[in-house]
Amino acid sequence: MSSPAASTFLLRWKGTESGPFSLDEIRDRLDAGEISRLHQVQVNGRWKLLDDFTELDSEPPPPPIEAPEPIPKSRENLVPDAAIASEDSPIFELTAITRTSGLAIAALIVGLCGFIPYLNFVSWIFALILGHLALVQLDRNAALSGRWMAIAGLAMTYFVLIVGVTYGALMLYHGRSFF
Repeated sequence: MSSPAASTFLLRWKGTESGPFSLDEIRDRLDAGEISRLHQVQVNGRWKLLDDFTELDSEPPPPPIEAPEPIPKSRENLVPDAAIASEDSPIFELTAITRTSGLAIAALIVGLCGFIPYLNFVSWIFALILGHLALVQLDRNAALSGRWMAIAGLAMTYFVLIVGVTYGALMLYHGRSFF
């Protein structure tokens, strides 16, 4: 008896026979979409569906696909808080990469400048403006982070402003100069 790869087979679709075809030709026609697994094939004088034709699937598996080279990890391509797939959640959930608001950083730095003598006379104005602009920007753009910096900058600024106004009011009340 000859091997199935060297044999030829007849195909039938809706009563119309065609062929003979070798096993490789049948595979090529399936890959090209010319025939489907619903076609019938004649094996040992009997007709059966190509889907049930086990010789068709007996070809050696294709060589494994080589994995791509790993991408070197750096701060730019890391995604924080990526959920790991498990049996409970088979789909990866990736969180968006966020960036910190520049206005929030500036509000924090200028708010800290409020503790520097003589610089605090001017810095509180800029810290208030930057802090409130940062909060508005953070509300409008969900991809930005840094709300805590904007709030911390505003809190320090309001603290320095309240202490300064209280100091000035007490000095005026007692009739002394500010400096």
